[in-house]
Amino acid sequence: MVSRQITNILEGITNTLWQAALRFNKRAERRLAAQYAVTCVLAEATTLADAVIAILKS
Repeated sequence: MVSRQITNILEGITNTLWQAALRFNKRAERRLAAQYAVTCVLAEATTLADAVIAILKS
């Protein structure tokens, strides 16, 4: 009985940690995508003003 309760608690903790790790990875992927998009805009823009406008539109 007690061992089953401990197992359930550990499974809950494990699931919570996995979910947190997935959220962290998704946030990191979004940040990387944003960084890449901004880099592309900056590389293609002829002026900083054009780049700022393009970044704010995206």
